[in-house]
Amino acid sequence: MSFLKLNNIFYLPKLLKNNNFHIVLLFIFFLYPIKYSFNLDADNSPDHTYVNYSFLLYILYKLVNDKKIYTSNNFLNYSILFFIFLLIYSFIDEQVNNLNNNNLRRIISFILFVSFFLFAFLKIEKKEIENLKISIVLLSLILIINKFIIILSLENAISNWQGYNWKHIIGSQRLGFIYILSYWIFFFEHKKLLNYLNIKDYKNFIRNFFLLIILIGIYFTISRSAYFAFLITIIVFIYLNYTYYAKLLFFSVAVCLSLILIFYFTNYGPDIINYYIKLNLEADTSIGYRFYIWKKIIIIVFKNPLVGNGYVGVASMEGGSGSAHSQYFDVLFRVGIIGFIIYFFTIYKILKFYKKKDLSIFLGLISFLIIGIFHETIKLSHGSCIVGFLLGYMVTSNRSLILK
Repeated sequence: MSFLKLNNIFYLPKLLKNNNFHIVLLFIFFLYPIKYSFNLDADNSPDHTYVNYSFLLYILYKLVNDKKIYTSNNFLNYSILFFIFLLIYSFIDEQVNNLNNNNLRRIISFILFVSFFLFAFLKIEKKEIENLKISIVLLSLILIINKFIIILSLENAISNWQGYNWKHIIGSQRLGFIYILSYWIFFFEHKKLLNYLNIKDYKNFIRNFFLLIILIGIYFTISRSAYFAFLITIIVFIYLNYTYYAKLLFFSVAVCLSLILIFYFTNYGPDIINYYIKLNLEADTSIGYRFYIWKKIIIIVFKNPLVGNGYVGVASMEGGSGSAHSQYFDVLFRVGIIGFIIYFFTIYKILKFYKKKDLSIFLGLISFLIIGIFHETIKLSHGSCIVGFLLGYMVTSNRSLILK
């Protein structure tokens, strides 16, 4: 029977009762981006972050329900100890040097910073990751539908498309990796997801329709970093699925293009760079403001390179906004070089694990890392939640192998 027919309506109560749908709804709630806005950007336009850290309650639930803290590997054990030491050191340093009293803010920042690491000490099973993946796809569809509603509510939005500043109305660059991750999850696992929703007919049509909707969602981010990240994931997907000879051809074409780019850069590079700097690197432009903030971060970190600013973010520095406009610079500023190495070595291990385990997650994580160059990702609540679950399942899987 068609998914539009009556039997699917009667399936809804069954769906709510079975299939762990209540867990999926809970995960959607954990991931839902609750926005906190501030007007501290270069052009005084509204900037924002996402602050829904309700997923921390799931950590408490797991601890109470399982009644134990699971062991992790030595690297993660020592990492947590280092981050605790860094917190204590920053308290002492603040008192010794009579700095501003940021203790409460520092503690909150510490908890949020290490939140995804805490999942390494839980038992995260495969069914939880499956529920998380379903929730990511459903959340993406909810957010995209919301964008359509906003567009349709505006007067003459379709006929006067150029008359609106869409980046400020529907733009959501910090949600780009959510859409890209949901695209690849649905691309690889559409049969499982459609069966989960009891959709039995027109599966090919619905698959293509949903993928198109998610692509529109990526477009609605109005974000160059999201577009670029998605393009890179497509290239990686094609490369991983090529035959040996196709890979050889792919590599040859890449080398030729690289040589052409080197030639042009060698001959015309300085003129292009000077022109680009003149246009874009003024402090009142998007790219220019990023370079301005990053330069200030590097200067401050050099004063205390091993431990950084003790978890307090860039809003604490003079002339700083609420955003470092880069996950990498945000981590470097908060915890210094050692914390930076720990943080991204952990992400590398997660990426390596899911390359073998789950290609949809692997491609989503690539977009996550690319978008992180120009925007915060793990700092955002939904980013910490997703990476936390992925880390927890990776450690749980490795723990099981060791026990066996």
